[in-house]
Amino acid sequence: MGVSYNAYLVAGEKIALIDTVEESFGSRLEANIREAIGERKIDYLVVNHMEPDHSSSIAALRRIYPDIEIVGNAKTLQMIEGFYGIAGGTVEVKEGDVLDLGGLTLAIVLPVGTLLLTGGAFIMILSYTIRRMPYTIRSSSAILRNISPSIEEASINLGASDFKTFFKVTVPMMMSGVISGAILSWIMIITELSTSIILYTSKTKTMTLEIYSQIIRGNDGVASAISAIQTFSTIIALAVFFKVSGKKEITM
Repeated sequence: MGVSYNAYLVAGEKIALIDTVEESFGSRLEANIREAIGERKIDYLVVNHMEPDHSSSIAALRRIYPDIEIVGNAKTLQMIEGFYGIAGGTVEVKEGDVLDLGGLTLAIVLPVGTLLLTGGAFIMILSYTIRRMPYTIRSSSAILRNISPSIEEASINLGASDFKTFFKVTVPMMMSGVISGAILSWIMIITELSTSIILYTSKTKTMTLEIYSQIIRGNDGVASAISAIQTFSTIIALAVFFKVSGKKEITM
């Protein structure tokens, strides 16, 4: 249905549209559909992936074709409900299912034998930790370099073991760097979208995802209210960071 978008019409006795376009190109998509099938209705919308540039016109398409059934796997349908508020008129498909268009059949093929990394809070926390840990490490290492080796040597000379010296002397001295790095990581995490949008479930939806969902639905007031809460939380975290670290600016 376009040059830069892989959206296709498959027409048998019934018609299926495979994927859509970014919302701003919705009118062009509609015109191309009308040109191809006239006033015939689209029976199915098959959603392959949920990137906004390929899915943000789903809600508009449902308004144009109110009887269209949206076809996707469980995760896709969950994301559609979360982003666009569409819960009814959907068809959940699994590996090996078929979609009969009358004269044509679409076979559903899903990746198999792969490790499922979505669907829980643990994987989201793990991904945040891996992505943002460098902030904490960099801040901690900077403090550690400023600790004079003579302090640790004095502790060892007074009879403390290496283990005790590390936890009783070194760790307390570098704690401000660890805390400030953790706070900086937290500030980055609460505005995280790219990781969350792939891994979230309805039970692990973050504030940033909710803001995104409300904007897509046109609820700018709700999105602004949540953004204000998030901004206020960020300001508090920054204030704590500056207090603990003693810095007046953030350097990445």
